[in-house]
Amino acid sequence: MISMKKTLALFLFISLSSSVFAQSELKVIDRMKDYKKSVKANPENKLSGIKSHLSEVALDLRYADTNNFVGRKMYRGEIRETYLRKPAVLALQKVQEGLAQQNLGLKIWDAYRPYSVTKDFWELIKDDRYVANPARGSYHNRGTAVDLTIIDLKTRKELNMGTGFDNFTDSAHHSFKIFLKKF
Repeated sequence: MISMKKTLALFLFISLSSSVFAQSELKVIDRMKDYKKSVKANPENKLSGIKSHLSEVALDLRYADTNNFVGRKMYRGEIRETYLRKPAVLALQKVQEGLAQQNLGLKIWDAYRPYSVTKDFWELIKDDRYVANPARGSYHNRGTAVDLTIIDLKTRKELNMGTGFDNFTDSAHHSFKIFLKKF
């Protein structure tokens, strides 16, 4: 049995990585001049604000606050927006439109992640099942990954997805299967 969480995660993974971007094609960039050069060479590399394309999306940027596995702010300054590459934002927009037909919406916890934060996470966890090894970087560093959940649009409450945010157990993996006993 595949849960809605697993289905959505798989859809997003396929949409945002396989059909839109291959991770190996996108370099991790940690300097603004390199980013601008990349955008000039390919305008689809531009990071776009999620809120500017999905006005109904809820943001709860966990690494901009202390409500995360580290227990401290990981992003510098006051963060009120998060970003993805434009094709990824447009794919997410299609997901949001489909969910809205069921009075559901998206809550975003994280998207683009600076490379420096990936290095900080690695120093704390050093387990590539849960955090990206900075030697390779991550889809987050490339602006093609998003951590999210589904909410009821009327109540703004999160649907039960089986695990919470920053869950470091096997049940949080996209390949986890629940076997139900027949009674």
